[in-house]
Amino acid sequence: MTPCEIRQLKRSIRKSIVAEATEDDRYQARTSAIALLEHSVQRRHKRLAVIRFAAAIRTGATIRLANWKYCEEALASVGDDKLRQLVIDAIDGVTENPAIGL
Repeated sequence: MTPCEIRQLKRSIRKSIVAEATEDDRYQARTSAIALLEHSVQRRHKRLAVIRFAAAIRTGATIRLANWKYCEEALASVGDDKLRQLVIDAIDGVTENPAIGL
């Protein structure tokens, strides 16, 4: 994945945050979040994978069990409370806003 492709995927996620986001914007955000997460997991970027894991959760994306487990293990090995809170906040945001499609 090229840096340009990564930037485009990140833009897609940001575009879905606004109130005017369409269902297509939200679908693209979920797809982009998963692509970025899988890229980070494949590259074994622990911290970045956890950040992208939280982003995927926030978009309402369906996360493969293998990626979920990798991120759990990465989070435990990194031992960063801020990263842990980022994931907790993402999960809390999804449970408080069921309209995002879970």
